Amino acid sequence: MSNAPLFDALMDYAGERTLRLHMPGHKGKPLSMEREGFLSFFDFTELKRTGNLYGGEDIISEAEKLCARLYGADACMFMTNGSTGGIQAALGSAASGGKILCDRSAHKCVTAASALYDIETDYILPELSEKCGFVLSFDMGELEKKLKKERYNAFVLTSPTYYGVIHDIKAISAICKAYGTLLITDSAHGAHFPALGIPSAIERGADIAAISMHKTLPALGQSAIVLSSKDRIRDIRRFASLSSTSSPSYAIMASIDKARADLESFPERYVKTACLAHDLREYLTSFTDICIPYMGKSSDPCRLTIDVTGLGITGYEAYSFLEERGVVCEMADTCCVIMILTSSDDDEDLERLRLALVELNGFRGEKKIAPVPFTHLPKRICSPRKALLGERKSVPLGDAEGEIAAESVTVYPPGCVIFAPGEEIDKIGIEILINNGYNISDKIYTQFG
Repeated sequence: MSNAPLFDALMDYAGERTLRLHMPGHKGKPLSMEREGFLSFFDFTELKRTGNLYGGEDIISEAEKLCARLYGADACMFMTNGSTGGIQAALGSAASGGKILCDRSAHKCVTAASALYDIETDYILPELSEKCGFVLSFDMGELEKKLKKERYNAFVLTSPTYYGVIHDIKAISAICKAYGTLLITDSAHGAHFPALGIPSAIERGADIAAISMHKTLPALGQSAIVLSSKDRIRDIRRFASLSSTSSPSYAIMASIDKARADLESFPERYVKTACLAHDLREYLTSFTDICIPYMGKSSDPCRLTIDVTGLGITGYEAYSFLEERGVVCEMADTCCVIMILTSSDDDEDLERLRLALVELNGFRGEKKIAPVPFTHLPKRICSPRKALLGERKSVPLGDAEGEIAAESVTVYPPGCVIFAPGEEIDKIGIEILINNGYNISDKIYTQFG
Protein backbone atom coordinates (compact mmCIF):
# COMPACT_ATOMS: atom_id res chain seq x y z
CA MET A 1 0.00 0.00 0.00
CA SER A 2 1.22 3.50 -0.85
CA ASN A 3 2.23 5.79 1.99
CA ALA A 4 -0.27 8.36 0.65
CA PRO A 5 -2.62 6.31 -1.56
CA LEU A 6 -5.19 8.93 -2.46
CA PHE A 7 -2.63 11.64 -3.15
CA ASP A 8 -0.51 9.29 -5.27
CA ALA A 9 -3.49 7.94 -7.21
CA LEU A 10 -4.71 11.41 -8.09
CA MET A 11 -1.24 12.51 -9.13
CA ASP A 12 -0.84 9.42 -11.33
CA TYR A 13 -4.25 9.91 -12.92
CA ALA A 14 -3.61 13.60 -13.54
CA GLY A 15 -0.28 12.76 -15.13
CA GLU A 16 -2.01 10.71 -17.84
CA ARG A 17 -3.37 13.94 -19.29
CA THR A 18 -6.80 12.51 -20.09
CA LEU A 19 -9.42 14.71 -21.73
CA ARG A 20 -11.54 15.71 -18.74
CA LEU A 21 -15.16 16.09 -19.80
CA HIS A 22 -16.39 16.22 -16.21
CA MET A 23 -16.31 18.52 -13.19
CA PRO A 24 -14.51 20.63 -11.97
CA GLY A 25 -14.70 23.28 -14.66
CA HIS A 26 -10.96 24.02 -14.67
CA LYS A 27 -10.37 20.56 -16.27
CA GLY A 28 -7.04 20.21 -14.52
CA LYS A 29 -5.58 23.32 -16.11
CA PRO A 30 -4.07 26.14 -14.01
CA LEU A 31 -6.49 28.47 -12.26
CA SER A 32 -5.93 32.17 -12.78
CA MET A 33 -4.93 32.40 -9.10
CA GLU A 34 -2.24 29.70 -9.40
CA ARG A 35 1.35 30.11 -10.44
CA GLU A 36 2.08 26.45 -11.07
CA GLY A 37 -1.38 24.93 -11.54
CA PHE A 38 -0.66 22.52 -8.70
CA LEU A 39 -4.06 22.29 -7.00
CA SER A 40 -6.15 22.06 -10.14
CA PHE A 41 -3.82 19.37 -11.47
CA PHE A 42 -5.29 16.72 -9.17
CA ASP A 43 -8.64 18.26 -8.26
CA PHE A 44 -11.14 15.70 -9.56
CA THR A 45 -14.74 14.66 -9.10
CA GLU A 46 -16.26 11.27 -8.19
CA LEU A 47 -15.05 8.85 -10.85
CA LYS A 48 -14.40 5.12 -10.92
CA ARG A 49 -10.72 5.66 -10.21
CA THR A 50 -11.07 8.48 -7.69
CA GLY A 51 -13.70 6.97 -5.38
CA ASN A 52 -16.65 8.43 -3.47
CA LEU A 53 -16.22 10.00 -0.02
CA TYR A 54 -19.73 9.08 1.10
CA GLY A 55 -19.45 5.52 -0.16
CA GLY A 56 -16.75 4.58 2.33
CA GLU A 57 -14.78 2.46 -0.12
CA ASP A 58 -12.16 2.51 -2.90
CA ILE A 59 -9.00 4.63 -2.82
CA ILE A 60 -10.39 7.17 -0.35
CA SER A 61 -11.07 4.34 2.09
CA GLU A 62 -7.45 3.21 1.86
CA ALA A 63 -6.27 6.69 2.85
CA GLU A 64 -8.84 6.88 5.67
CA LYS A 65 -7.65 3.56 7.11
CA LEU A 66 -4.09 4.87 7.32
CA CYS A 67 -5.34 7.97 9.09
CA ALA A 68 -7.38 5.89 11.55
CA ARG A 69 -4.31 3.78 12.32
CA LEU A 70 -2.17 6.84 13.07
CA TYR A 71 -4.65 8.18 15.64
CA GLY A 72 -5.45 4.78 17.18
CA ALA A 73 -9.03 4.57 15.91
CA ASP A 74 -10.97 1.74 14.28
CA ALA A 75 -12.25 3.95 11.46
CA CYS A 76 -11.97 7.41 9.96
CA MET A 77 -13.89 9.67 7.61
CA PHE A 78 -12.32 12.55 5.70
CA MET A 79 -14.19 15.86 5.98
CA THR A 80 -13.89 18.73 3.51
CA ASN A 81 -15.87 21.25 5.54
CA GLY A 82 -13.72 21.24 8.65
CA SER A 83 -14.29 19.92 12.14
CA THR A 84 -17.52 21.92 12.06
CA GLY A 85 -18.95 19.44 9.59
CA GLY A 86 -17.49 16.53 11.54
CA ILE A 87 -18.98 17.60 14.88
CA GLN A 88 -22.37 18.27 13.30
CA ALA A 89 -22.46 14.89 11.54
CA ALA A 90 -21.39 13.19 14.78
CA LEU A 91 -24.15 14.91 16.74
CA GLY A 92 -26.73 14.06 14.09
CA SER A 93 -25.69 10.43 14.32
CA ALA A 94 -25.47 10.25 18.10
CA ALA A 95 -28.22 12.53 19.36
CA SER A 96 -30.76 13.49 16.70
CA GLY A 97 -34.01 14.27 18.52
CA GLY A 98 -32.28 13.56 21.82
CA LYS A 99 -30.36 15.40 24.51
CA ILE A 100 -26.71 16.30 25.02
CA LEU A 101 -24.53 17.81 27.72
CA CYS A 102 -21.97 20.26 26.42
CA ASP A 103 -18.81 21.99 27.58
CA ARG A 104 -19.87 25.66 27.60
CA SER A 105 -16.64 26.66 25.88
CA ALA A 106 -17.64 24.51 22.89
CA HIS A 107 -17.61 25.90 19.36
CA LYS A 108 -20.78 27.46 17.98
CA CYS A 109 -21.17 24.57 15.50
CA VAL A 110 -22.69 22.57 18.38
CA THR A 111 -25.61 24.98 18.75
CA ALA A 112 -26.12 24.94 14.98
CA ALA A 113 -26.26 21.13 15.07
CA SER A 114 -28.71 21.30 17.97
CA ALA A 115 -31.06 23.36 15.81
CA LEU A 116 -30.59 21.22 12.70
CA TYR A 117 -31.18 17.92 14.48
CA ASP A 118 -33.62 19.10 17.17
CA ILE A 119 -31.25 18.31 20.02
CA GLU A 120 -31.93 19.56 23.54
CA THR A 121 -28.68 21.02 24.88
CA ASP A 122 -27.62 21.45 28.50
CA TYR A 123 -24.27 22.95 29.52
CA ILE A 124 -21.63 22.47 32.17
CA LEU A 125 -19.42 25.36 33.23
CA PRO A 126 -15.68 24.65 33.24
CA GLU A 127 -13.14 25.73 35.83
CA LEU A 128 -11.36 28.90 34.67
CA SER A 129 -7.97 30.47 35.17
CA GLU A 130 -8.53 33.17 37.80
CA LYS A 131 -5.97 35.49 36.23
CA CYS A 132 -6.64 35.02 32.53
CA GLY A 133 -10.14 33.58 32.38
CA PHE A 134 -9.56 30.66 30.00
CA VAL A 135 -10.72 27.08 30.60
CA LEU A 136 -8.42 24.90 32.72
CA SER A 137 -10.45 21.82 33.64
CA PHE A 138 -13.80 20.44 34.76
CA ASP A 139 -15.19 19.49 38.13
CA MET A 140 -15.52 15.72 37.72
CA GLY A 141 -17.98 15.58 40.59
CA GLU A 142 -20.24 18.11 38.89
CA LEU A 143 -20.02 16.19 35.61
CA GLU A 144 -20.99 12.93 37.30
CA LYS A 145 -23.81 14.65 39.15
CA LYS A 146 -25.30 15.92 35.88
CA LEU A 147 -24.95 12.59 34.08
CA LYS A 148 -26.52 10.79 37.03
CA LYS A 149 -29.48 13.19 37.15
CA GLU A 150 -30.29 13.30 33.41
CA ARG A 151 -30.08 10.82 30.54
CA TYR A 152 -27.83 12.30 27.86
CA ASN A 153 -27.01 10.81 24.46
CA ALA A 154 -23.58 12.44 24.49
CA PHE A 155 -21.21 14.79 26.29
CA VAL A 156 -19.40 17.21 23.96
CA LEU A 157 -15.94 18.32 25.09
CA THR A 158 -13.28 20.57 23.53
CA SER A 159 -9.78 19.14 23.98
CA PRO A 160 -7.24 20.48 23.30
CA THR A 161 -8.63 23.98 23.72
CA TYR A 162 -7.65 27.03 21.68
CA TYR A 163 -5.25 27.89 24.51
CA GLY A 164 -3.56 24.48 24.36
CA VAL A 165 -5.11 22.86 27.45
CA ILE A 166 -5.55 19.09 27.19
CA HIS A 167 -8.29 17.73 29.43
CA ASP A 168 -8.19 14.46 31.35
CA ILE A 169 -10.16 12.59 28.71
CA LYS A 170 -9.44 9.21 30.29
CA ALA A 171 -11.16 10.21 33.54
CA ILE A 172 -14.01 11.98 31.74
CA SER A 173 -14.54 8.95 29.49
CA ALA A 174 -14.79 6.64 32.51
CA ILE A 175 -17.56 8.80 33.99
CA CYS A 176 -19.43 8.97 30.67
CA LYS A 177 -19.23 5.21 30.16
CA ALA A 178 -20.57 4.58 33.66
CA TYR A 179 -23.78 6.39 32.67
CA GLY A 180 -24.07 5.17 29.07
CA THR A 181 -23.20 8.57 27.60
CA LEU A 182 -21.08 8.87 24.46
CA LEU A 183 -18.05 11.16 24.70
CA ILE A 184 -17.60 13.34 21.61
CA THR A 185 -14.47 15.48 21.53
CA ASP A 186 -13.79 18.51 19.40
CA SER A 187 -10.06 17.86 19.00
CA ALA A 188 -9.69 20.31 16.13
CA HIS A 189 -6.33 21.61 17.37
CA GLY A 190 -4.70 18.23 18.06
CA ALA A 191 -3.79 16.87 14.62
CA HIS A 192 -0.04 16.97 15.35
CA PHE A 193 -0.19 15.02 18.63
CA PRO A 194 1.02 11.63 17.26
CA ALA A 195 4.41 13.16 16.37
CA LEU A 196 4.84 14.26 20.00
CA GLY A 197 3.75 10.98 21.53
CA ILE A 198 0.54 12.49 22.89
CA PRO A 199 -2.37 10.01 22.72
CA SER A 200 -5.35 11.05 20.64
CA ALA A 201 -8.76 11.59 22.25
CA ILE A 202 -9.84 8.22 20.86
CA GLU A 203 -6.85 6.48 22.44
CA ARG A 204 -7.78 8.10 25.76
CA GLY A 205 -11.35 6.81 25.63
CA ALA A 206 -13.46 9.20 23.53
CA ASP A 207 -16.12 7.53 21.38
CA ILE A 208 -15.97 10.09 18.56
CA ALA A 209 -13.35 12.74 17.81
CA ALA A 210 -13.16 15.43 15.15
CA ILE A 211 -9.72 16.75 14.19
CA SER A 212 -8.91 19.69 11.89
CA MET A 213 -5.85 18.69 9.90
CA HIS A 214 -5.44 22.23 8.56
CA LYS A 215 -5.11 23.92 11.96
CA THR A 216 -1.75 22.45 12.95
CA LEU A 217 -0.58 20.43 9.92
CA PRO A 218 0.44 21.68 6.45
CA ALA A 219 -2.93 20.89 4.87
CA LEU A 220 -5.46 22.98 2.97
CA GLY A 221 -8.13 24.96 4.82
CA GLN A 222 -11.24 22.90 5.73
CA SER A 223 -9.21 19.67 5.93
CA ALA A 224 -10.53 17.52 8.78
CA ILE A 225 -11.25 13.97 9.88
CA VAL A 226 -13.70 12.19 12.17
CA LEU A 227 -12.53 9.15 14.14
CA SER A 228 -14.67 6.46 15.75
CA SER A 229 -15.69 2.81 15.49
CA LYS A 230 -16.56 1.32 12.10
CA ASP A 231 -20.30 1.21 12.84
CA ARG A 232 -20.40 4.80 14.06
CA ILE A 233 -18.34 6.09 11.14
CA ARG A 234 -20.77 4.39 8.78
CA ASP A 235 -23.64 6.31 10.38
CA ILE A 236 -21.64 9.56 10.61
CA ARG A 237 -20.94 9.24 6.88
CA ARG A 238 -24.71 9.07 6.31
CA PHE A 239 -25.34 12.25 8.29
CA ALA A 240 -22.38 14.03 6.70
CA SER A 241 -23.94 13.43 3.29
CA LEU A 242 -27.10 15.25 4.43
CA SER A 243 -25.46 18.57 5.25
CA SER A 244 -22.20 18.56 3.30
CA THR A 245 -21.59 19.19 -0.37
CA SER A 246 -22.12 16.30 -2.79
CA SER A 247 -18.94 17.51 -4.54
CA PRO A 248 -16.23 17.24 -1.86
CA SER A 249 -12.88 18.74 -2.77
CA TYR A 250 -10.35 16.16 -3.89
CA ALA A 251 -7.58 18.70 -3.42
CA ILE A 252 -8.56 18.97 0.25
CA MET A 253 -8.78 15.20 0.67
CA ALA A 254 -5.40 14.73 -1.02
CA SER A 255 -3.88 17.30 1.35
CA ILE A 256 -5.27 15.33 4.32
CA ASP A 257 -3.67 12.18 2.99
CA LYS A 258 -0.30 13.84 2.31
CA ALA A 259 -0.22 15.73 5.63
CA ARG A 260 -0.86 12.48 7.48
CA ALA A 261 1.87 10.69 5.54
CA ASP A 262 4.39 13.45 6.24
CA LEU A 263 3.49 13.56 9.94
CA GLU A 264 3.97 9.81 10.19
CA SER A 265 7.24 9.83 8.21
CA PHE A 266 8.86 12.90 9.77
CA PRO A 267 7.69 13.24 13.41
CA GLU A 268 11.02 14.88 14.30
CA ARG A 269 9.83 18.05 12.60
CA TYR A 270 7.23 18.57 15.32
CA VAL A 271 9.59 17.50 18.06
CA LYS A 272 11.87 20.32 16.90
CA THR A 273 8.95 22.78 16.90
CA ALA A 274 8.08 21.78 20.47
CA CYS A 275 11.71 22.31 21.53
CA LEU A 276 11.83 25.75 19.90
CA ALA A 277 8.56 26.68 21.63
CA HIS A 278 9.93 25.47 24.98
CA ASP A 279 13.10 27.54 24.56
CA LEU A 280 11.04 30.62 23.70
CA ARG A 281 8.84 30.16 26.79
CA GLU A 282 11.95 29.85 28.95
CA TYR A 283 13.41 33.01 27.44
CA LEU A 284 10.23 35.05 27.95
CA THR A 285 9.92 33.86 31.54
CA SER A 286 13.55 34.73 32.33
CA PHE A 287 14.07 38.00 30.48
CA THR A 288 10.69 39.72 29.98
CA ASP A 289 7.54 40.67 31.86
CA ILE A 290 5.50 38.60 29.44
CA CYS A 291 4.08 35.64 31.35
CA ILE A 292 3.39 32.08 30.29
CA PRO A 293 0.11 31.26 32.06
CA TYR A 294 -0.42 28.00 33.90
CA MET A 295 -2.08 25.69 31.41
CA GLY A 296 -3.28 22.87 33.65
CA LYS A 297 -1.74 19.44 34.14
CA SER A 298 -1.25 18.90 30.40
CA SER A 299 -0.82 21.30 27.52
CA ASP A 300 0.12 21.33 23.85
CA PRO A 301 3.92 21.77 23.58
CA CYS A 302 3.53 23.60 20.26
CA ARG A 303 0.93 26.16 21.38
CA LEU A 304 2.35 29.48 22.58
CA THR A 305 -0.05 31.37 24.84
CA ILE A 306 1.29 34.53 26.43
CA ASP A 307 -0.20 36.69 29.17
CA VAL A 308 0.54 40.40 28.58
CA THR A 309 -1.28 41.88 31.58
CA GLY A 310 2.09 42.47 33.26
CA LEU A 311 2.78 45.06 30.55
CA GLY A 312 -0.35 47.01 31.46
CA ILE A 313 -1.94 46.30 28.08
CA THR A 314 -4.68 44.02 26.76
CA GLY A 315 -4.19 41.02 24.53
CA TYR A 316 -5.93 42.97 21.77
CA GLU A 317 -3.37 45.78 22.02
CA ALA A 318 -0.52 43.27 21.96
CA TYR A 319 -2.03 41.57 18.91
CA SER A 320 -2.21 44.88 17.04
CA PHE A 321 1.34 45.80 18.10
CA LEU A 322 2.69 42.54 16.71
CA GLU A 323 0.57 42.73 13.56
CA GLU A 324 1.99 46.17 12.75
CA ARG A 325 5.41 44.52 12.78
CA GLY A 326 4.39 41.74 10.43
CA VAL A 327 3.74 39.08 13.07
CA VAL A 328 0.10 37.99 12.78
CA CYS A 329 -1.09 35.79 15.64
CA GLU A 330 -4.00 33.37 15.78
CA MET A 331 -6.18 35.25 18.26
CA ALA A 332 -6.25 37.52 21.30
CA ASP A 333 -8.50 38.07 24.28
CA THR A 334 -8.51 40.52 27.17
CA CYS A 335 -5.36 39.10 28.74
CA CYS A 336 -3.65 36.80 26.27
CA VAL A 337 -2.35 36.33 22.75
CA ILE A 338 -2.36 32.85 21.21
CA MET A 339 0.10 31.63 18.55
CA ILE A 340 0.00 28.34 16.67
CA LEU A 341 3.46 26.94 16.01
CA THR A 342 3.86 24.11 13.49
CA SER A 343 6.54 22.22 11.58
CA SER A 344 6.35 24.96 8.94
CA ASP A 345 7.90 27.42 11.42
CA ASP A 346 11.70 27.22 11.25
CA ASP A 347 14.50 28.65 13.39
CA GLU A 348 14.42 31.93 11.49
CA ASP A 349 10.66 32.30 12.05
CA LEU A 350 10.99 31.67 15.79
CA GLU A 351 13.83 34.17 16.04
CA ARG A 352 11.70 36.75 14.26
CA LEU A 353 8.92 36.05 16.74
CA ARG A 354 11.33 36.32 19.71
CA LEU A 355 12.58 39.72 18.55
CA ALA A 356 9.01 40.96 18.06
CA LEU A 357 8.10 39.82 21.59
CA VAL A 358 11.20 41.53 23.00
CA GLU A 359 10.01 44.71 21.32
CA LEU A 360 6.51 44.13 22.70
CA ASN A 361 8.02 43.86 26.18
CA GLY A 362 9.07 47.49 25.84
CA PHE A 363 5.52 48.59 25.00
CA ARG A 364 3.88 49.57 28.28
CA GLY A 365 0.45 50.71 29.34
CA GLU A 366 -1.17 51.58 32.63
CA LYS A 367 -4.18 49.30 32.58
CA LYS A 368 -5.02 46.86 35.34
CA ILE A 369 -6.42 44.01 33.29
CA ALA A 370 -8.90 41.48 34.68
CA PRO A 371 -11.18 39.25 32.60
CA VAL A 372 -14.92 39.18 33.19
CA PRO A 373 -15.40 35.53 34.20
CA PHE A 374 -18.13 33.43 32.64
CA THR A 375 -19.51 32.04 35.88
CA HIS A 376 -23.17 31.48 35.11
CA LEU A 377 -25.46 30.05 32.47
CA PRO A 378 -28.08 32.33 30.91
CA LYS A 379 -31.72 31.37 31.35
CA ARG A 380 -32.99 29.12 28.56
CA ILE A 381 -36.39 30.24 27.23
CA CYS A 382 -36.87 27.99 24.21
CA SER A 383 -35.09 25.36 22.14
CA PRO A 384 -32.15 26.24 19.85
CA ARG A 385 -34.19 24.98 16.90
CA LYS A 386 -37.12 27.29 17.56
CA ALA A 387 -34.88 30.31 18.17
CA LEU A 388 -32.44 29.79 15.31
CA LEU A 389 -34.96 28.82 12.62
CA GLY A 390 -37.80 31.14 13.66
CA GLU A 391 -38.47 34.81 12.86
CA ARG A 392 -35.86 37.23 14.14
CA LYS A 393 -35.00 40.90 14.38
CA SER A 394 -31.78 42.91 14.59
CA VAL A 395 -31.13 44.98 17.71
CA PRO A 396 -28.10 46.83 19.15
CA LEU A 397 -26.31 44.85 21.85
CA GLY A 398 -26.87 47.70 24.30
CA ASP A 399 -30.64 47.35 23.92
CA ALA A 400 -30.76 43.55 23.93
CA GLU A 401 -31.00 42.79 27.65
CA GLY A 402 -34.07 40.64 28.28
CA GLU A 403 -34.35 39.62 24.62
CA ILE A 404 -34.05 35.99 23.45
CA ALA A 405 -31.00 35.21 21.30
CA ALA A 406 -31.89 34.04 17.78
CA GLU A 407 -28.27 33.23 16.88
CA SER A 408 -25.11 32.05 18.58
CA VAL A 409 -23.61 35.23 20.03
CA THR A 410 -19.96 34.35 20.31
CA VAL A 411 -16.46 35.58 20.93
CA TYR A 412 -14.77 34.54 17.70
CA PRO A 413 -12.19 33.21 17.57
CA PRO A 414 -12.36 30.81 19.35
CA GLY A 415 -16.11 30.62 18.68
CA CYS A 416 -17.20 30.04 22.28
CA VAL A 417 -20.88 30.78 22.84
CA ILE A 418 -21.83 33.55 25.26
CA PHE A 419 -25.53 33.36 24.37
CA ALA A 420 -26.90 30.29 22.63
CA PRO A 421 -30.06 30.48 20.50
CA GLY A 422 -33.05 30.39 22.83
CA GLU A 423 -31.26 31.91 25.83
CA GLU A 424 -32.19 35.19 27.52
CA ILE A 425 -29.63 37.93 27.01
CA ASP A 426 -28.51 39.23 30.38
CA LYS A 427 -26.29 41.98 31.75
CA ILE A 428 -23.33 39.76 32.67
CA GLY A 429 -23.11 38.25 29.18
CA ILE A 430 -23.30 41.69 27.59
CA GLU A 431 -20.42 42.81 29.81
CA ILE A 432 -18.36 39.78 28.71
CA LEU A 433 -19.00 40.59 25.05
CA ILE A 434 -18.02 44.25 25.49
CA ASN A 435 -14.91 43.15 27.38
CA ASN A 436 -14.01 41.01 24.37
CA GLY A 437 -14.34 43.52 21.57
CA TYR A 438 -18.07 44.06 21.05
CA ASN A 439 -19.57 47.54 21.05
CA ILE A 440 -22.98 48.36 22.51
CA SER A 441 -24.02 49.56 19.04
CA ASP A 442 -23.14 46.22 17.40
CA LYS A 443 -26.25 44.49 16.07
CA ILE A 444 -27.24 40.96 17.10
CA TYR A 445 -30.26 38.87 16.15
CA THR A 446 -33.00 38.21 18.70
CA GLN A 447 -36.29 36.41 18.55
CA PHE A 448 -39.07 38.38 16.87
CA GLY A 449 -42.00 39.39 19.04
